[in-house]
Amino acid sequence: MLRTEYSLIPSLRMIRLTLVGPPASAVLAATSAYFRVTGGVVWVRPDDGPIATYEKQGWRHKDGLWSGMRFEGPCRLIFGLPRDPTSMSEVLQSVSISGRALSANAIPFAVYDETSEMWRGVTAASGWPAFRIEVADLRKSVRKPTPLGDVIQVPGRPEIPKSVPR
Repeated sequence: MLRTEYSLIPSLRMIRLTLVGPPASAVLAATSAYFRVTGGVVWVRPDDGPIATYEKQGWRHKDGLWSGMRFEGPCRLIFGLPRDPTSMSEVLQSVSISGRALSANAIPFAVYDETSEMWRGVTAASGWPAFRIEVADLRKSVRKPTPLGDVIQVPGRPEIPKSVPR
């Protein structure tokens, strides 16, 4: 099972990634403080390689093919660059991918388009090539959103409004 360097930080809760298949079939694939989803690839760090990759029939993990996966534990979806996110979800209890459908707290809101390697939201204008699923306390909003955008605090980094260029 893959564990990241964040597993050594006791204040952070971990997200459990469980792959699910036919009825009553599931396997815990990894625990981490965050997961990256880039197109049809789920991973944590490049050196560790992919945890799961999308194929037409489902999600490949090691030698098995699974119909989907669950990311369980208090978490947030982070869109945009990790150091300069364009948006951040409220705290979620779970994120799941079933086939090509992406759901937050059991509500589907996007579908993976393997031709363009993009996740397409329910509105025609929304779509993104990658996103992160992070434990809820990995970064926090330190005050109410401003006209310039949310202010996001990453532990160990100074407070920076997200929309200010660096």
